Amino acid sequence: MKQLVVVAVVAFAVVGCGTVGTRDAVRAPLTELEPAPPIVAVDEAPPDDILWFLHMDTSSTSDGQGGGIHEYCGTDELDPPANSEESCPPMTPEQEAQAREQEKAWVDAVSPAPDSPPRTIANLSLSDGGSVLLIVWHNAVGELCTDVEEESPDGSGGGGGPGGPCVPGNPACGEICVESGGDGNVDETRYTLTGFVPSEADSVRVTLAGGAAKGYPLNGPVVEGTTLRVLMLELGHRDWRRVEVFRGQELIAAEDLPAAMVSFEDCEEKAGPMPMPSSEDDPALKAYEQTLDECLRETMPERDLFGVPVVSAP
Repeated sequence: MKQLVVVAVVAFAVVGCGTVGTRDAVRAPLTELEPAPPIVAVDEAPPDDILWFLHMDTSSTSDGQGGGIHEYCGTDELDPPANSEESCPPMTPEQEAQAREQEKAWVDAVSPAPDSPPRTIANLSLSDGGSVLLIVWHNAVGELCTDVEEESPDGSGGGGGPGGPCVPGNPACGEICVESGGDGNVDETRYTLTGFVPSEADSVRVTLAGGAAKGYPLNGPVVEGTTLRVLMLELGHRDWRRVEVFRGQELIAAEDLPAAMVSFEDCEEKAGPMPMPSSEDDPALKAYEQTLDECLRETMPERDLFGVPVVSAP
């Protein structure tokens, strides 16, 4: 059984929005909080060319030669056919037309309104001397868009493209909307967490992979014209699993990392760093791929990391 996913997304961030459920009602904030994160509110022009994702060549489709429209094909076989058309057939005209429509909707949604140019509003200092910048703008219908840029001590860096409530396919970010980014190899990745929480909250608890939890005072700026407060944290070598925000002793919102992303990260950790192959038939690489594939088969919800329906083909 082959599985085909047609998407017209140039970049995506894993986000989610949660509400307080009954199981949250008995949870209280941590009695001792970590020091406040080193966030500085700013109002500056962003780095050059942060809107690169609006200028990409999208002329190609499934051949992998650039473009914003791609096919993602999966197979239940550990050794799929070598022929690319057999393992991932070309899109039909109807599928390509649908992808073009999705692409246009995506570009329209993440484009800044004429009166809302991107601005850097917060800067988080990192332990290695680098920094993370949070950039925001509104689209034509007033939805908030974000871009997270990381700058290394040597001046290099970059971002992953737009995020936030404006991105089609993201949950309708309301009370909490966060995304994480990682830098480094699987065994030494350093994660950061960036996004928004209700401005009325005064503390946050973040539960990490493995179960450890840390609490922090909320000290980020409030986004102008909203009731959203900036949240920026350096998490260390474990990504987040749950975010809860409090006003005093009251839990007012909570959010969990989507199950598909949890599965992918856990399986990456289980498989370990990908070996550098000596050839296409490198035994170490095949063993790595088999471990990762078997783990994802067992744990990935619907095998749908991209948050879009998977179309099965015989």
